[in-house]
Amino acid sequence: MITGEIIPVLCENRFAPPALKGFPVSDYLARFQSSTWRKVDPELTRRWEWDARFHGDKNIKVQAASAKRAATTMMKMPDQFSNVKPEHELALKAAASALRAMAEELKTLAGWAKDYHAFCAAEMKKEEGARLEAVAQTRWGNDESAVEFETSLIQELGTPDGRLTFAAWCHSVGKYRQCALEQISCQIDHLSAGPTPRLRAALTIEQAKDLNRGTHLWDTRSGPMVTCSWRDYEEYLAYRKEVAKTSARVFQIAGRQP
Repeated sequence: MITGEIIPVLCENRFAPPALKGFPVSDYLARFQSSTWRKVDPELTRRWEWDARFHGDKNIKVQAASAKRAATTMMKMPDQFSNVKPEHELALKAAASALRAMAEELKTLAGWAKDYHAFCAAEMKKEEGARLEAVAQTRWGNDESAVEFETSLIQELGTPDGRLTFAAWCHSVGKYRQCALEQISCQIDHLSAGPTPRLRAALTIEQAKDLNRGTHLWDTRSGPMVTCSWRDYEEYLAYRKEVAKTSARVFQIAGRQP
């Protein structure tokens, strides 16, 4: 039964993950709010912070469009029934007015969300760059030749010849001899995406460490197969560094010969 009473309803952001409800919002919000010219209801920005951070205005526009359609439907409803009482029509018009107001509020929020999304993306990019530079400093310092050496090795491990060379080293040190050379590979065999070779290599190393990748050995129709671990990679890297140093010394001595 429709009455003239308007019952307020709190509109929840159904796009926000339940696990985040009640959690403090990101500190990106405070930083953004101190620099933006947009004036938006603080409660709305708090509710939509997570969604706007990752999706911008996309889902807000969806809800705004839904509110507009619902308002239009409410305005047309009295024409669809023959027994609409005056108080019913007033209630429907009030509901339509509330929905139009909600749509306008969401339209304003959408502009804020688009700007906030761009701000967060830029901040995340800066933070990731700083984090990966810290990884790079810890592993290579300012030695760009060390970066180039490891970058080249990772790329080499992604080639057929590079995998076979790695597999032959595994056999030479007593690892995975139950596997044919062609059945041995290294989990670190490509560079992750990044703006520079240094940061790409740093991200590759960071991800490999975070995953704590172990050895994966299993049987196939063509025989046992293994994907080697982070530890195997580190040992192989150390071996290749020693080979490079030895080769450099040999060339240096050879260059001194009359």
